[in-house]
Amino acid sequence: MNRVIIRLIIVVLALVLITVLYLGITANSARQRLTSAPTLVAPTEIVSTLAQQGKTVESITRRGTLYDVVLSDKAALTFDGLSGEQLTLAPSTGAAMATLHIVRKLQSQGYSEVVTPTWKKGFYHSTAISPSGAAVRLEIDPFSGNITKEIPR
Repeated sequence: MNRVIIRLIIVVLALVLITVLYLGITANSARQRLTSAPTLVAPTEIVSTLAQQGKTVESITRRGTLYDVVLSDKAALTFDGLSGEQLTLAPSTGAAMATLHIVRKLQSQGYSEVVTPTWKKGFYHSTAISPSGAAVRLEIDPFSGNITKEIPR
């Protein structure tokens, strides 16, 4: 009788293990499908948008999910490859500040509960409590540490 119970327990545990492994494998394959490479806007769409604005594109170069565009008048533009929107990037003046320095600078300006900034589309982004006590979202110049946008949460 004891051997039958032990065998049943072993069979049940084996079934549980197989189920867990199967669910883990299927969840990973679903996650891989969801995180596959994003679809980028075709460079020709950006060129045609600029042509409608009367601008002539001299060159267009992909850099990750960004497109760097040089116009015939030598003006340089940057576009988000995911949305096709033109971006205004902070001018690069050397290496970006470390996030720790950004946090300290914000704290010295009276911001509290500053969340470690994350990099997105050429700027650091963070949330904090402003000196006036309001919860805000911040866009921060990565080279100077200056706040470029402060939006109430």
